[in-house]
Amino acid sequence: MLGYALIGAVIVLGTSTVSSQIQHYQERRVVAAQASKLRNLGAANERATRRIGVLESQNLDQYTTLAEHRGEIQRQDAAIERLKHLRRADLKAITTLHNTLAAHHLADQRVQRELQQLEANNAAARSAIQATAEKGKP
Repeated sequence: MLGYALIGAVIVLGTSTVSSQIQHYQERRVVAAQASKLRNLGAANERATRRIGVLESQNLDQYTTLAEHRGEIQRQDAAIERLKHLRRADLKAITTLHNTLAAHHLADQRVQRELQQLEANNAAARSAIQATAEKGKP
């Protein structure tokens, strides 16, 4: 019986050894697969890190460009405000000029009428003087 027990023990040990070897082989395959995944993830991480660096650089460039554009927009807004002020001043000056010209036009018309009246009176006076001078001649 001891022999059967020893044979059983050898079979159990053999089976255990074979099972252990199979498990060891499977674990090596899992470790190799995980090492491969780890290398792939490391490479992907490296690519992602480089991509993040590129994106950060682009983001900084865009931020700088936006800051420059904001400055340009502020300068343009200031120029627009100056132009609005100039337009208001121009409108006031043009309105004043228009009103002054209208007043001068009215004054010119009045002077023209007075001049025509004086010329008419002058012609009448000349005619009267000539008529008087002709009557007084021998």
